[in-house]
Amino acid sequence: MNLRSMTMVLALLATSGAQAGADLSWLGGDWCGEREGVQNEEHWSSARAGLMLGWHRDTRDGKLAGFEFMRISDDSDGVRFHAQPGGAPETIFPATKQAPGLIVFEQPGHDFPKRVTYRREEDGRLFARIDDGTDTGPSMEWTWSRCPSATK
Repeated sequence: MNLRSMTMVLALLATSGAQAGADLSWLGGDWCGEREGVQNEEHWSSARAGLMLGWHRDTRDGKLAGFEFMRISDDSDGVRFHAQPGGAPETIFPATKQAPGLIVFEQPGHDFPKRVTYRREEDGRLFARIDDGTDTGPSMEWTWSRCPSATK
C-alpha cells in the first residue's frame, strides 16, 4: 500500500469513527423550569466513555412530586435512552432520529410514553416531549432554561 492509499484509509477510518458517536453536548448541563405549577429540573452530565447520566426532579410547594433516573448510552447497540421514573426498572428507548440539536428515542412496545424527544431551541432553551408515538395523541411537554447558580 502506498502512502497516498494509507492516508485515504486512515482518513476514512477517522471520519467513520467521528460519525458513529452521537454529539449530545448541547443536552449537557442543568435545566430548570415550571410546568402547571410544578418546578422541574433536569440535569445531564457530559458524555464520557459512551455514557451520559441524567436525573429529573419535580417539586410542588416545596414537596417532592416526582423524580427519574436516566442515562443515554452510545455503544455497539446504538444510541439508547434508559428511563427509570420513580426509580422503577429501566425502559430502553433506541434513538430513531438524530440531527444537530435534536434526538428522538422510540419504544413502540411501551405503554406510555412510546417516544421521547429532546431539542435545543434557537434561543438556547431545552425542549422535551414525551408522547404516544404520534404528533396528535396524548403528550407532555417541557421547555427549560439553564438553572440559575445555586445560592443556598
